[in-house]
Amino acid sequence: MYIAKIVLNKKKFKGTLDFCVIKNIQQDLKEHGFDYQVKDIFKSLSDISNINMHTVASIILHSIVRVEHIDEEVVENDFIS
Repeated sequence: MYIAKIVLNKKKFKGTLDFCVIKNIQQDLKEHGFDYQVKDIFKSLSDISNINMHTVASIILHSIVRVEHIDEEVVENDFIS
């Protein structure tokens, strides 16, 4: 499994993008009104001038939570502040 590193507000996190993460992203987006198939998740990222920021945030959130085994609120606080 490939592990990527990201820095949010001077804190380092590790994340990955596997099928579990993709499923969690899909469920998260559905809860927020985006009924995306897997291909739609990646398609929503392809048009940089019209990018869906909720998709981007969901990918970052669920990628980190999967590897770091921390609560979503911890990542959200660092992501938002």
